[in-house]
This record gives sequence, structure tokens and C-alpha cells, in this order.
Amino acid sequence: MINFGIDFGNGYVKAVSEKGSFVIPSLIAIKDLEDNAVSSAFKNDFKLNTFKRKQDDHEYLFGEDIAMEVEEGFITTTNSNNKRYETIAFQQMADFALAELASYEDESKVDVRLVTGMPSNEIQFATLKKDFSSFLKGVHVVSRNGQDIIIDVKEVVIIEQPLGTLFNLYLNDKSQVHDNFKFGNIVVIDFGSGTTIIDEYKNMKRADGKTIKSGMRNFYKNIAKTLSKKSEQDVDPLHIEEGIRNETFLAKFGQSRLSFQDIFDKEVTKKLNETLAAYEDTVDEQGVTAFVTTGGGAIVFNKVLKQQKNNFIPTENSQMATANGCLKLAKSFDK
Repeated sequence: MINFGIDFGNGYVKAVSEKGSFVIPSLIAIKDLEDNAVSSAFKNDFKLNTFKRKQDDHEYLFGEDIAMEVEEGFITTTNSNNKRYETIAFQQMADFALAELASYEDESKVDVRLVTGMPSNEIQFATLKKDFSSFLKGVHVVSRNGQDIIIDVKEVVIIEQPLGTLFNLYLNDKSQVHDNFKFGNIVVIDFGSGTTIIDEYKNMKRADGKTIKSGMRNFYKNIAKTLSKKSEQDVDPLHIEEGIRNETFLAKFGQSRLSFQDIFDKEVTKKLNETLAAYEDTVDEQGVTAFVTTGGGAIVFNKVLKQQKNNFIPTENSQMATANGCLKLAKSFDK
């Protein structure tokens, strides 16, 4: 049995096994509706694959470059505040992600132990967790680029998402948990795509938490909106995200090269003020032994937080931290 660690985020699905890993937007698109994008993608060798389940009427696109290669109107998002795990789009995306990770294996049929996470404010609902687990467990048959892959999920373990990050930090290769986690009081702030979640863990158990219903998606949109007004050009949030990721702080599209460093600095201050106000309202800082950030947006704020928090611990590859911790936990069951 092989081990999978997957973080089904609202913005990106992050997945890892011992054979490979990926970060792919949590988006899908019907292939038939976007023939031009499909032909462009394959001609230029973009990272975009076709998937189809037996119960689907169409082939779908899913891959790293979907947001760049498929027009927005043809894309289906999989984030939802209403029973996300029951929606068809989410279940399609989850099956495609399982098939993508299984494609790294030597065999077309794999038996899997899957460890994944749910947000802390969702996992407390037993029915929601049970339904999610029931969907994930069992046989998933998915065609990837015309070849069937069979993923038989034999075991499913669902944990609170922040635990994935903490296991990534504090669980070693011998499956031993560091005393700093066993006996510490650790705050985790997850800068996700749709939300910003603050969780406090005391002696490995969640003690408190708070969810801010605004994440990196709004952060990028706010910068794009201000820059659009300033430049009198239509700036896509994707251009902002790319400019931050490559550290040029330029929105590049067509012949345009628009600097947004000043807008970025103001939005960082604004977002951190909002987040730290919620933190102060939730956590008694005197007892905190470690302050950890995670999620795809963590890298944006780490430099400032490091200056403000003496007990700050940056997470290496923060976007993959939860998935990596899930894989560590999955492998620990082998021992």
C-alpha cells in the first residue's frame, strides 16, 4: 500500500507521495467547451491534462496551467461555503487529483492510504467529516489522457489542517513527535486562498481558533483593483500573484509592465493589521511558545512577522506544508 498526503485547498490542491508532488489550482474545465485552449495547451506543452470518470458526460481539463490557458468563463471553481465536499465539481477535482498523483506510480492500479485535512471549523461536524471520508474511501476509476487509472483508497485519515503543518515541523523520520509540540502552546496562522485561519494548539490539542473569511484571493484582487484604477488598465489578479511570486512586483501582460510595490506594501500592512487584531482577540500571547505561519500566502507576510514575533517559526515551502505533514503521518502508520 502506498501513502498519499493531499491538501484539498479552496485555491490549490497540494498533493505528495514518495514518487512525486504537485500544486494545481482547484479548478476544472470541460474540454469540449474550450477547444482553442486545449489545442494551444498541447501545442505549447503546457501542464494541462484531460480526465474523465465513468459517470462523467465530458472530458475535463485539470492541471497547473489551467488558469492561464482556459478562459475564465469556461472554468469551474471547486470552492464553496455550502457542503463543498458534496458538490460534483469538488468530487471531480478530488478524483482527478488522486489520478494525477497515482500517475507517478509504476502500476495503473494502486492501493492507497490517504491522509488529508479539513479546516478546524469544519472537522468538528461529525456528519461532514463522515461524508467526506465515505466519498474518499473506496475505488476511484479515472481516465487520464485516455489511460485508465484505478485508485483503491483502502484507508482514509482526516485531520485538522493545521496539524498537517505541525506534523511537518515536529514529526521526525522515526515518527517521533518533538517535545516542543507535545508540551508547547503553538499558534498556527494559515494564509489560505479563501480564508485566513488562526488556530491555537496546547499539548497537541486544539484549544481555540478563529476564521477570517478573507484570504489571498481578496488580497490579490485588492491590489489589482487599485492598480487598475491607477494605471487605467484592466489588471488581472493573476498578474499580481505572478509578480509577487517572482518578486518583481510587476504586473506583466501584453506590452505593459506595471509596478505595484507601493500598493503591495500598503495591502500587507492592512492584511496583517486585520489578522493580528483577530489573533490578539483569540490568543493569550503570554503563553505562546511558537508562532507558525502556513498556506500559500505565508511567504508574503513572513518577513514582517519575523520582525514582530520573537517566537516566529517560518515553514519551509509553506504552500506544501500541510500535504507534507499528511504524508509524514501516513508513513508513520507503516512503522
